[in-house]
Formats: sequence, structure tokens, C-alpha cells
Amino acid sequence: MSAASPGTTSHFGNDSNLVYISTYNSPVRHLHFRPKYMVGVDGFSAAIRESRANNIHDEYHKASLLDIGRLFQPNSFEIVVKI
Repeated sequence: MSAASPGTTSHFGNDSNLVYISTYNSPVRHLHFRPKYMVGVDGFSAAIRESRANNIHDEYHKASLLDIGRLFQPNSFEIVVKI
């Protein structure tokens, strides 16, 4: 699983990409369609480990919700979900 450098989105475009904040036990794994690329963001390492074990997202970032604006450039994602 690759991880982009903070502030970059060079390896994926703006086509059906999703950033999901709060990775643990993610309901996005039950979607009827899978976005082209999904990024999970969570503040807890244990939640990221569990999400990785379930292979829910393509990329993971350990960060606070307040840091999202520093991690990704504006308009990097087509869909942003917070649960």
C-alpha cells in the first residue's frame, strides 16, 4: 500500500477518488461500487491497523481531522466522507 507525500496527489487523479475519515470498521467496505482509489485517514494507529487488515482503503494516513487541509491539496478528491 503506497502512501502519498503530504500535500501531493500525483499518483491519482480526480476520478472517483474518496477520502474517508475514520478508518476503523469502515462502512465504505459495504459500498455496491468501489471508487477508483480510496484514502483512509484516522488519528489512531490501532484503527489504521484494523482497516489495513480488512484491506478497506488503498492508502492510509494517521492524522487528526484538523490536519486534513495540510495533507491534501484542494480539490484532490471527488468525494469526502466523515463518519
